[in-house]
Amino acid sequence: MYDRPDYDDQERISAQKEAESTYFDKDAGKNWQRTSAYRVRPLGARATVSPRQLWHRMEVDHVIKKLPTFRTMRKDETRRNKISGADDKRTLTEHEALNELYEYLRERADGRVDAVSLLDNLSFIGKHEYIEASQGLAQYWVRLLDYDPTLMLYVVGDAVSAENSIVKSDVHLTNKIFSYIDDETLDRLDGRLRIGTETFNDRTSDNYRVALVDDWIISGEQMSSARHRVRRCVGTTQFRQTAVEIHSIVASPERIITGMEHVYKNGEFAPVPVRAYYMAHAADRAIASSCGAHITGAHSTVDYDFSNAIPPREFTEIEDGVEFPVLADVDTPYKKKLSGYLSRYDRKRFKHIKRVLDRYT
Repeated sequence: MYDRPDYDDQERISAQKEAESTYFDKDAGKNWQRTSAYRVRPLGARATVSPRQLWHRMEVDHVIKKLPTFRTMRKDETRRNKISGADDKRTLTEHEALNELYEYLRERADGRVDAVSLLDNLSFIGKHEYIEASQGLAQYWVRLLDYDPTLMLYVVGDAVSAENSIVKSDVHLTNKIFSYIDDETLDRLDGRLRIGTETFNDRTSDNYRVALVDDWIISGEQMSSARHRVRRCVGTTQFRQTAVEIHSIVASPERIITGMEHVYKNGEFAPVPVRAYYMAHAADRAIASSCGAHITGAHSTVDYDFSNAIPPREFTEIEDGVEFPVLADVDTPYKKKLSGYLSRYDRKRFKHIKRVLDRYT
């Protein structure tokens, strides 16, 4: 699924656009067959990218770069941000936590396929990766709107949280991305970057996209529910189903290449494009519904596939002094009631954003 054509190959760009509309084989019935003609060409983990290249690659390849390997990350002593365990409240640096997890898995890899697969293929989002991807998504949105002066972008960053009535990763990430877009830029975009879809039916252009935001996609169930929620909230027959796409920090190669399938009650099919800053490492041993990747992070633990695959505390003989890894169950600081989430800085920042955007409503 990976090729190496010239970066500005117009023939390839046209082929990618055509492939976007045919992610899946419509004749495959309920068992969608991965027949995508889409090809991706992520940069290496250490590569730097300009705003123009970032916009171009996100549009054409749906991804910017690969993640460093687990073994590379654990050797990085600059990862000094603090991580606490949700259960025992132990606090380690990110570097210490990665090494603790690595040793825990290595000691239990004999005869355990899950542990070996995690050692070889874990895709980890640390503080550095989270910040770089947030900045990258902010640059992408601005460049996207600068390139097409008629386009409107509706950013939906609370659909998952709203379903659960608590702050989840979508609100946290959206807040972070907007912190890298200043008021002057928002003003220059003339109201074409919107938060939520409340003003959708008052839009000034039929050229629009709706971006569902989250840090990663595992099974896709939450994003599927989020898309349904957006459709219900908009409540108009003029809503273009194919305008919806997912913007995330990281996604598996399969998600990036094939998108996310979506089937409607009337039988009509519309694929959901997935654009991610990072491409996760492919993991053949990952559970099928995780789309072939082991993903987790310093800010939140993925319980589906990742923590479930770790040799569990209660079923493993643990020697005296050996701790259960902090990264197996991270204390997630932003999981609070939705109404009481924003800090003083966040409230001030969003007040500015609202003031700027309200000029155009």
